[in-house]
Amino acid sequence: MRVRTLVEIPSTKGIIPAGQIIEIPSAVMKKLRGKVEPIVTPPFFRGAAEIITRDGDRVWIATEPKAVKLIPEGAVYFTGAEIGVLMKAGKQAARAALMVKKVFPGAHVEPC
Repeated sequence: MRVRTLVEIPSTKGIIPAGQIIEIPSAVMKKLRGKVEPIVTPPFFRGAAEIITRDGDRVWIATEPKAVKLIPEGAVYFTGAEIGVLMKAGKQAARAALMVKKVFPGAHVEPC
């Protein structure tokens, strides 16, 4: 089971810092209660998946046009075509597009 440490945890290999993502057996979960939190895998639907960015933003990726219907209303999402445009445009453009979509959820990214 994947977990995130909430506090420093001593181990046989040294101290595991708070915020570290580690893999532990399910049986150890009870022993570490309050010291770790489970990492829940985002739901995956055929053609759509929710991801969490490094900044903690929740973003949906819809690789199939029909999958957009599976995404919760008001959620920020990018289509496969938009991802292609952003891959060519670079990190700054992707960050800007995410900021715009957070304010205007229905906005679309198109090539210039």
